[in-house]
Amino acid sequence: MTIKFFEGPPYNFTKSDRCHQGFINKMKFSPKGTWLVSAGADRKLVLFDGSKLEKVAEKPDAHGFGIYGLDWIDDEHFVTCSSDKLIKIWNSKLEEKYAIETASPEDMKNPKKV
Repeated sequence: MTIKFFEGPPYNFTKSDRCHQGFINKMKFSPKGTWLVSAGADRKLVLFDGSKLEKVAEKPDAHGFGIYGLDWIDDEHFVTCSSDKLIKIWNSKLEEKYAIETASPEDMKNPKKV
């Protein structure tokens, strides 16, 4: 799939980036707008510079299955979740910092680090 960038108002097309092979499920700017990250059904994370909107890094197999959840913790760390039953914490270099395996709400009482 293609990400299309617009500037405005009035909103005019700026550029596009075909960085995902499947659906793009989530995109979110970091709290200060420093970064933009996209997460897709293709298991990939793509990091963009938040002001220039240029691709900075990609993580092709960030999860074992599609990525369906994404949120920033602070301007340098974000969390993802996937149908592979993993919740992962990443830094702004797309380095995995922590992973928690989940299966049910009961498992969250005693999460296991993967």
